[in-house]
Amino acid sequence: MSDDLDSLELDLLAFVGDLVLTDDEPFDADTDLLLDGLVDSMGVVQLVHWLEARLGTEIEPADVVIDNFRSVRAMVAFARRRASTGS
Repeated sequence: MSDDLDSLELDLLAFVGDLVLTDDEPFDADTDLLLDGLVDSMGVVQLVHWLEARLGTEIEPADVVIDNFRSVRAMVAFARRRASTGS
């Protein structure tokens, strides 16, 4: 799973760029997607579904909180925490 997580940030950046952002809105792994209004609630649902498919696991509703989905880096950290606890 570690190899899978190593490429997660790049894959997630590409997904976010293709799905929810326009070309004139620059972002990086630390951009606050929610506070900056780049991702709305439907975008979070799409991110959750993408992460579930990418990680091969279900994300519990209790884990869908701002701190876990605020930025690409936050989502990668969330995925790493899940992997380390076997969730």
